[in-house]
Amino acid sequence: MRIAAAVAAGLTLSAGAVTPIAAGGGATVRLITGDRVTVRTDVTGHRTASVTPGEGRRHLLFRTVEEDGHLTVLPPDAAGLVTAGRVDRGSST
Repeated sequence: MRIAAAVAAGLTLSAGAVTPIAAGGGATVRLITGDRVTVRTDVTGHRTASVTPGEGRRHLLFRTVEEDGHLTVLPPDAAGLVTAGRVDRGSST
């Protein structure tokens, strides 16, 4: 089970079975938590991610990190599982 996301030129968010959803100027995926993450790339190549929390999750703060060319969006309730090595952060293509 994968819960976080890594993004390259396109969008790969690994959270179990995830289907990309077309969004204007970007790409959106739904995580198994019900959260939707939209990634957009501007003309300079800078990527930004926005999160629409799933039902009952609006109070959560999501962590977004860009590292080694990968954009990761981590739901707070998955952070402990990732740190413990029980869930991986995902992979990019």
